[in-house]
Amino acid sequence: MNICYVNRTIATIYEKTDMISDEGLYGMPLFILEECGDWYKVRTHYSYEGYVAKSDVIFKEEIGHQMVVDCQYVDVLSVPKVQGIPFISLTKGCLVEVTEEITGGYRKVILLDGRVGYMPEKYLARKIFPTDAFLAEGTAADDKVFKAYLQNLLDTHFEGSEENFRNAVCATALTYMGTQYRWGGKSPLGIDCSGTTSMSYMLNGVLTYRDARMVEGYPVKEISRDEMKKGDLLYFAGHIALYLGDGLYIHSTARTGSNGIDINSLNPEDTNYRKDLDEGLLKVGTIFW
Repeated sequence: MNICYVNRTIATIYEKTDMISDEGLYGMPLFILEECGDWYKVRTHYSYEGYVAKSDVIFKEEIGHQMVVDCQYVDVLSVPKVQGIPFISLTKGCLVEVTEEITGGYRKVILLDGRVGYMPEKYLARKIFPTDAFLAEGTAADDKVFKAYLQNLLDTHFEGSEENFRNAVCATALTYMGTQYRWGGKSPLGIDCSGTTSMSYMLNGVLTYRDARMVEGYPVKEISRDEMKKGDLLYFAGHIALYLGDGLYIHSTARTGSNGIDINSLNPEDTNYRKDLDEGLLKVGTIFW
C-alpha cells in the first residue's frame, strides 16, 4: 500500500470532493487506496476513509523519529532563535521529524520537503499513538490484543494508572477551550465534536472512531449511565462529548451562543445544564471493559 504524508498544516479530507468529513494534520500518514484525477482516496491511520487533494500531500520513503506538537500553534523557524524566518506554522497534533540536536531551547527538525528548521523544545511531546497502520493493538480489532496494548500504555506512560489516563484525556480536551466549531475540524484552528474526543484520546495513545457513534473494531464499548467515569464518552444523536466528572462534560457545539468548545452539565440545578442533551443521551462508552 502506498503511503503519503500530509504536507500542509491542515489538509481537508472529503467524504466526497465537495463534502468535508475530516482533516489530516501535518506529518500524518495517509494510506492511498485509489488515484482519482487530482485526488487520492485515502485511509488514515485510524482507518477513516476519504479523499484528499494530491497537492496537499507528499511522498517520502523514510521518516525518522517523530514528535507531536503540544501547543495551540507554533512556527518552525529557519534558525534557532526568534528572528528566524517561519517555514511553516503547525497546530496541536501535527507530527514533525526531530533530531537529537537542541540549541538554546530549540530542537532541530526536518520538514517533509527536506528543509531543516527549529522549534521550541517545550512545544513538542512524545508521540505515543500508532500511525504505521490500522493496528489491532491500537484499536479493539482484537479484544485481547487491545487489552494488552492498553495495559502497556498505562504502564509506560501513566504509571500504570487508569485514573491518570482518564485525567490526561480530560486535560487534553480542556486545552481546546476557546476553539471555534469547524465541521470536520480537529485542531485549535477549528474542531468539531468527534474531533475533540478522538484527538483527546489519540494524543494519549488510543485510537477511537472519528465520528459520533460506536463502531465495531474500535475500543469504545457501551456501559450504563450509572457506571460512567471521567474520560468516558457520551453519545447523542449525531453528537458526542467527553465526560469530565461531577456531572460535567466538554464538547464542541455549533449551537447558537456557543459555537465552539463548551462545558455543560447533566445536573438540572447547574446553570450550564442542557436539558436537550441530558434527555437525548443515547449511550455511554468506555475503553475500560
